[in-house]
Amino acid sequence: MKNSIKIFFIFSLLNLYLFSNASSEEIFKFEVSEIEITQNGNLIKGYNGGKATTNNGISIKANEFEYNKLLTSLNAYENVELEHKNRDIYINSDNITYLKNAEIITAKGNIKFKDKRNNILISANQISYYVNQKKIVAKESVIIEDLKNNQNLKENEIIYFHDNLEIHAN
Repeated sequence: MKNSIKIFFIFSLLNLYLFSNASSEEIFKFEVSEIEITQNGNLIKGYNGGKATTNNGISIKANEFEYNKLLTSLNAYENVELEHKNRDIYINSDNITYLKNAEIITAKGNIKFKDKRNNILISANQISYYVNQKKIVAKESVIIEDLKNNQNLKENEIIYFHDNLEIHAN
């Protein structure tokens, strides 16, 4: 009888520990100057500069953030800098939207995309970065520069696979 009570007690503590860790895991970690939390904790806004990071090596610095917990969507505005440390990818833009569940990052306005690993620089008005597919789709006034081979390409739209340095131009 004492052994079954001990086993039940240990099992209960283990379940409590596992479930409390699972529910407390956040998708984004925020470091912001000012924060506003509304809609029962489902909408988080950050102001006056800060940083949002994920567990997959992506960090975003911006003047303002808006995170919708239900949609797992992060919008970053003004002087946005994204860094994907695991892949040596950097994006500077006016604003960025990160759909975390879909792993799609969309940047708009004055974009500079840099793949440091392959020495590729892309300038465009809009870029979609498909994280899991390791694919970048750049649109509107696209300039892609191969800094290693000193080559440039100007197009209206390109698709760049950074894992194997494959470029498709339309």
